[in-house]
Amino acid sequence: MLAALDVSGVLMQHDRVLPSATAAVAGGPVAGSWWSHPLAHEIFGALNDLDDEGLVLRARLVAGKQTLVGRARWPALVAIGGERAAWQLDGVEPAAVALLDAVEASSAPVVLDGGTRAAGKVLESRLLVHVDEVHLPTGRHAKALQSWSHLAAERGITARPGPADGRRSLAAAIGTWGDPARLLPWPTS
Repeated sequence: MLAALDVSGVLMQHDRVLPSATAAVAGGPVAGSWWSHPLAHEIFGALNDLDDEGLVLRARLVAGKQTLVGRARWPALVAIGGERAAWQLDGVEPAAVALLDAVEASSAPVVLDGGTRAAGKVLESRLLVHVDEVHLPTGRHAKALQSWSHLAAERGITARPGPADGRRSLAAAIGTWGDPARLLPWPTS
């Protein structure tokens, strides 16, 4: 899987057509849910290993799906996420703006609950925050939101391109997959 990630620095977590981690582990495209694949445990283990070793960040970057972003592309992702551009903020409901303000003000990740899930989903889809899945003491899974600036400090991402350069970098990374204007969340100029 690392070899597949090294090609462009970006890899879908799961996709039937685009290069993906599930296909890299399974040896070919996985139709439907990868959880029902015979190698589901191996796929799960490989994805966890990437997270545990700090080799990827996840974001809903390509086609609105979970995308694994390798270290070399982290500065570009952080630059884009922290931009606060019109494509990110236009039409965002007040509840999501309030949640974004709370995430920005918090030095610790903000765990979503029933009242904040919908707003969190909006922030995630617009790359306004970094999202991780966490296990709560109850055993339940929840999403935890972190500001890009706090993530950058935590991960030692000090040198960042400007947002426009970051967008160009990530568009170039997936350029062989199809039209970046169709696959990425920001408008092209």
